[in-house]
Formats: sequence, structure tokens, C-alpha cells
Amino acid sequence: MFENPGKTLKTLGKIAFLIGWIACLAEGWYLSAGEKGEFKIWLFLAFLIGGFIVAYLSSIGIVAFGELVENSQTIKEELQKMTVEKKQANDNLPTERILPLSQRTPASSGTSKVLPTQNNQQPPTGITVKKATSGTWRCDSCGLLNDMSVEVCQCGTKKPWYFG
Repeated sequence: MFENPGKTLKTLGKIAFLIGWIACLAEGWYLSAGEKGEFKIWLFLAFLIGGFIVAYLSSIGIVAFGELVENSQTIKEELQKMTVEKKQANDNLPTERILPLSQRTPASSGTSKVLPTQNNQQPPTGITVKKATSGTWRCDSCGLLNDMSVEVCQCGTKKPWYFG
């Protein structure tokens, strides 16, 4: 009962609707019979239609709140899953660093090698990035640290839009 309150609220709302409508039908039947035993069909139809509308309007708030609770639980679960996935992805990224200008070697044809990692491991051979100007961006696909002037990473991934 308390493990899924959204579903419970939705069920209670539907039960409240049914009880309300049945109560209106019973009241309409009782009042339509009249004192002399004549049945007033128009009064019964009014209770039939009016009872449905009143029961629906009175239970829709409970059902809507139950739906809201279910949706918020789903969003919470998805965010937790995405946070764990992002943390795992960030833990697997290479830890490349940018060398100060004084430690960089001049490059031929406007390119330089990928900078070594913080734990002094050598980067893979043959991967290059354009000559650094100011700022860098990390490729979402391969984790390579690129200069801001580079529009496409060596792996073919475009620079994200939020880096301009």
C-alpha cells in the first residue's frame, strides 16, 4: 500500500468515482419514484448525468495527484540512473592536461601532439590536435582534450554547441 503511493491514490480516486456515481444513481432512483408511485424519468436522467459529472470532477483531483506522484518517482529513478552513468563515464575519461606555453614545443604545420596525462603516461601515437590558442574542450566520445579553435575532434565528433 505504501510502496507505490501514486498507484494507490489513482485506485482510490477511481473507487471514489464509482461510489459517488452509484450513490447518485440510488438517490436519483429514490427521488424519481415519487410519492404516488409514478416514476419521473427526467429526474432520474438528471441524476444519472449530473451524478456522473459530479463524481468525475470530485475524483479527478485525487487521480491527477496520483499520476503526479508516479511521474515524480519515475523522474527521480531516471535521474539517479543518469547520475550513476555519468559518474562512471567521467571516471573512465583520460586525465590529459594542458602544458604551459613555456613548456610547449613548436609544431610543424600548425599541429601539436596530444598533451601527456597527469600520471606521465604517453598518449597514443598519431593523434594530433590543432595548435592551442586559448581554452580547450573535451570530446564527449573519446575524451580527447582539444583546443577551442578545433571544430571537429580526431575521432570525428563535432565540438558541442555550448562551446560556441
